[in-house]
Amino acid sequence: MSKFRPILVIIRAALLLFVAAGFAVAGSSLGLSAGTDYAFTADSPTFDFDGSFTIDVRFQTYSAHDGCLIAKFHQSSGQADDDSYYISVRSDGGLDARIQTMTSLITLTAIGNVHDSQWHHAALVYDIDAEIAELYLDGELGDSSPLSGPLRNTAEAVRLGTLRTTSSLADFYNGRMDELRIWNIARRGKQVSCLNDVTLLSDTPGLVSYYRFDEGAGATCYDLVAPYENFTLISGAVFSPNEPAFLSLLSGPGACFCGEISGSFTDQDPIMMLVGDTVSVPAGDSLVLSSNTLILDSTVTRFNVYGKLTVSGNAADSSYILGQYMNSSDAVIHLLAPDSVTASLYYARVSGLSSRPIIVDSPVSIVHSAFVDNFGGALLINSDANLDSSVFVNSDSISILAESGVIKIENCSFSDNSGALAISEPCSVTVKQSIFDHNVKSEGNGGAIFGSGDFDGTSGSYLALSDCQFTDNSAINGGAVWCENMNLHIMGSLFTGNSADTGGAVSAAAGSGHVCRVVIDSTDFTGNSGENGSAIHLQGIPGVSPVQFSLTHAVVSGNTGADGALYGSGITEIPGYETLAERVCFYDNTGAITLLSPHDASMIELRNLTIVGNSAVAMLSDQPAIIRNCIVTDNGSASQFSGSVQLSV
Repeated sequence: MSKFRPILVIIRAALLLFVAAGFAVAGSSLGLSAGTDYAFTADSPTFDFDGSFTIDVRFQTYSAHDGCLIAKFHQSSGQADDDSYYISVRSDGGLDARIQTMTSLITLTAIGNVHDSQWHHAALVYDIDAEIAELYLDGELGDSSPLSGPLRNTAEAVRLGTLRTTSSLADFYNGRMDELRIWNIARRGKQVSCLNDVTLLSDTPGLVSYYRFDEGAGATCYDLVAPYENFTLISGAVFSPNEPAFLSLLSGPGACFCGEISGSFTDQDPIMMLVGDTVSVPAGDSLVLSSNTLILDSTVTRFNVYGKLTVSGNAADSSYILGQYMNSSDAVIHLLAPDSVTASLYYARVSGLSSRPIIVDSPVSIVHSAFVDNFGGALLINSDANLDSSVFVNSDSISILAESGVIKIENCSFSDNSGALAISEPCSVTVKQSIFDHNVKSEGNGGAIFGSGDFDGTSGSYLALSDCQFTDNSAINGGAVWCENMNLHIMGSLFTGNSADTGGAVSAAAGSGHVCRVVIDSTDFTGNSGENGSAIHLQGIPGVSPVQFSLTHAVVSGNTGADGALYGSGITEIPGYETLAERVCFYDNTGAITLLSPHDASMIELRNLTIVGNSAVAMLSDQPAIIRNCIVTDNGSASQFSGSVQLSV
């Protein structure tokens, strides 16, 4: 199996982050002084909505006054044909607004204190389907009113900072405004404010005009959305260097989403940016990402998937889920769908999640995917999961935390992580044909795999490793694998170059009231290093909790460290097995076998062993043992037995 090389993925992920959420330069806002200043654009179909609409804007007043923020309205003209909508601040600190449809005119108010020199947010919403109009101030609903019919389509111009009355302009606004967004959808409730603290990407669904007011100088406010209905500054209107504080400054093409998201997105759609505290895929809905990119902005603390998540690409053009190195202590992505709904990642790339891993509480299938540079880990699994042909690279925390469920991992690669896989009760984990390379737990156990379970000798936590390779992993105990109270089976695998203070390659222990069972077959241990078992360390509690052990058809060579390549204390044979070790070759190790402090008085059998050329003692044993048909020669010192020994051929 070829090893994954992550550098192209890392580079492309970095570029996508830069394009979608690039480092925006310092901006400006629109500054207006009461009296004559305003901005103007001619009537356009963009502002004459056929259905629902939302207008929202950030603003900061200089003083208490009555002033209009935005208007497509001719007040007191004596006829309704030139009235559409307006939003104004009032001298008492509140807002008022009007909407004229083909059937009626309504007035809305919102109580507040907008004249406090702080930035505020206003939103006027008309939901034609729900037949309701709403006015929001700083995300809080003020008035709402029943309303029906389409908006009156007038020829009136759109003005910022003034309202046209009878034959003149009046209600000039005195202050700044910024982030004017005009939508052809109704953004109600949480949607009103969830995009309030970020700038938007220009392809955001429903956004028909967008003004950042970041020009800084000149006489034009440019629309960022086609067909680009630009405003002209009139009289003394200027760009102010002051603007509200934003949690994120986004730039470039792409679509912003907050609150809820669903639907299908392909490579023909803009990349997607999730923003705001909590974003969800609702139950019963689906989010399908096909050769597209989903970015979680740093404002996101939770992305809850109650429906179905499908992320797919192909070998050349994959889908991406990218975080922006969030610092939240909460989960970033949480899969919460019912057990019958399986999330799917196929040729997906997941990178940049730093607060916590993806939490998997519903079944998941992950194939041909890469988890790269996720500093909070990649996956926390509490459900059934199938992982195939995927890579996990450079996580500063354990890549996969398996807490429950049946988990199958095949043809995967784990490299340069602070631990690849951690298992806790009551898991059943099977790993096949996978590579674990240079995973390091500098302050813990199990450089590649850590397991803590509830095995009692009959049932409980299970870990099977088949045809796997462990290279250059390290930890304090168990350089490659450390487990406690687990049923551990290792078949057809290779451990080379792993290191630890204790148990260079594998370390297994039994805690009080539990059993640890270790079965190793057709596996090679070469060039590992550590004390008390440079290859394998087994630690039971004599007379209380044993490590049940079997080692067959193995080669143990070139391992260095005091007290033998195989070290055991408080160990027994596995019930029903005939030997403790059979058909194993120990050669060129510092020492071969050390068995101390027997669990009980039962005999263990070592059969058909070859122990040759080890630089220290061949066998040191306190356990009652049968030594049958073994070759022991050319070792650094003779074998030593303090328990009863039977030699047999």
